Amino acid sequence: MYHKLSFLHNPRYPVPAAPAMLTQAMQGSSSLRMHQQRKASSSSSDRASSRGKSSPNRSGSGPVPRTAAGCMLAVDAGFHVSPAGGVLFDAYEPGGVYFQTLQLQNVGGVMRGLRLVPPASRYFQVSLPRFPGADPTGAGANELAPGMCAEVSVCFTPDTLGDYADAFAVETQLGRFEVLLQGRRPHPELSLPAELQAGDVLVGNSRNRTVNFVNTGGHGRFLLLPASEWASL
Repeated sequence: MYHKLSFLHNPRYPVPAAPAMLTQAMQGSSSLRMHQQRKASSSSSDRASSRGKSSPNRSGSGPVPRTAAGCMLAVDAGFHVSPAGGVLFDAYEPGGVYFQTLQLQNVGGVMRGLRLVPPASRYFQVSLPRFPGADPTGAGANELAPGMCAEVSVCFTPDTLGDYADAFAVETQLGRFEVLLQGRRPHPELSLPAELQAGDVLVGNSRNRTVNFVNTGGHGRFLLLPASEWASL
């Protein structure tokens, strides 16, 4: 008795006007609903395509600018790094130990926590962030009030006079950004010309000429030797 029964309509008796109008209204509402669904799906696809084509900007509603490895800019994470370009060591000797201090300032309007991810190379080490009013070792605090700065000590231990480059990451509630660490001395630059002219010399004779040159670059030691000996080094 609970099954739905479908009876044939007797053609002798016409369908009343009210049920016919109700049936047409139901059909019209169903077609209108299908049209609205198609329109909503097409508009959503258009918005998705327009978001994919739009260029990222920090002031509009586009995606947040990010650097390599999915990291965002420091200002978008609510912090200002001082010095802005990261830490640069430009005067060092092999075997030395050098320190610099970096400041991370909260430029947002609320308290924010931060966590440091150390660099990958063994030539750079970073300390725990030192928060204002916290223990000198940096323990027991991980949040920074608006306008306040946390200090990070960076240690550099080179073993050659070559160039070094690395970075450490700072993780906050808004995202993750990187701070560059570099060790780069000014390279020496000699004023020697590419070719030296000794002048005309008779066969069997010799001629000496003095060439003066200066170093306009960074400090360094020099060794002058023939090209044949240079290739064997």
